[in-house]
Amino acid sequence: LNDIKSVSILQGYSNSRKLVDGENKGEEFMFMPNYIFVLDENAKSEMIEQGFNRDSLVVTGQPYFDDLGRLRVEHSLEKTLEIKREVGIDVDRYLILFASQYLDDLVKTDPTLDFGYTEVTVIRDLYNSLKRLKRKDLALLVKIHPSPREDIENTRKAIENPSSEHQIIFLKD
Repeated sequence: LNDIKSVSILQGYSNSRKLVDGENKGEEFMFMPNYIFVLDENAKSEMIEQGFNRDSLVVTGQPYFDDLGRLRVEHSLEKTLEIKREVGIDVDRYLILFASQYLDDLVKTDPTLDFGYTEVTVIRDLYNSLKRLKRKDLALLVKIHPSPREDIENTRKAIENPSSEHQIIFLKD
């Protein structure tokens, strides 16, 4: 078995020790692969501080970002207007997208994942900041994470007393 090379790919910034540790004391790094692909140098540095072997960590970047450059070139004003119409946003408003994560539920089930914020606190702060701008030409599109773990009603309640001046749309698809 030791001749079979193994690789783990970290999807984001998470408690990476859970990936490799056993459940009992003394089982630290029990399930350590030969290599772990990480998003960036920050993630690598944090993992080294946690005791991971520097030589096993390979910075590969975030695969989800690979198409951003191409999408920027291919995207057009017509496409933007089409998207706004599809989701019900006034075409003359500036679109602000909040792509949500289901951190609130994760923190409730595992307090070690508490980074000091959740999708609920971030969207509340974002909306309050938008209100302070006193602009009537903004639209906030909140894209709920596709996981069933995010409670859309809980996220919706994060915006207390929404102003009729602001267009706010919650989308879960």
